[in-house]
Amino acid sequence: MRKINLKKNKKGAITDIIMWVIISIVFVIFMALLYYAFGTKVFPALKEGFKSFQNVNGKNVTNMTNYVMDSAIKGMTDSFGWITFGVLFVMAINILLGCFLVRIHPAVAFTIYILVGLAAFVVSVPVSNGYETIINSGSEFASVLSTEFKGASFIMLHLPIWVTVIFFTGLILLLAGIPKDEGAGGGITA
Repeated sequence: MRKINLKKNKKGAITDIIMWVIISIVFVIFMALLYYAFGTKVFPALKEGFKSFQNVNGKNVTNMTNYVMDSAIKGMTDSFGWITFGVLFVMAINILLGCFLVRIHPAVAFTIYILVGLAAFVVSVPVSNGYETIINSGSEFASVLSTEFKGASFIMLHLPIWVTVIFFTGLILLLAGIPKDEGAGGGITA
């Protein structure tokens, strides 16, 4: 019976940290725009539209419509912030798992990962500064980011620190997960 090797050919995971930086800013801005659009424009317009249904078959349904719409709006918009933080956090954990599963020569892995980590840090600094500029702009959108997306804003405002921690933890896991020579004291081989 043949073993299935799930760790085979996992060389592309080294660049995940740069992708995480780029996807983080895009995802946070996208989710905040959704929150802003739905919470301040779409749902209030729908609620206004439902006011025309005050009398259905001679019964006043205004209170029920307001209750249902308010609950739907609150439920959807309240979940955007923690979903965004959760996705960013799970993506960071995925990077660490991917680092452990990479199977290439240690010298190549170490060199490439150092270069990719430095590039990720260099990219994360202007991304974090740009996000801080957006937060401090005083606009309504900035208010949404700072009040409703607290977890994601924490990650984005401290992105260089997050990248550094993920980088060093990933480097340790990368070097720990590389298969060793069987004759030199055993190792992790499938």
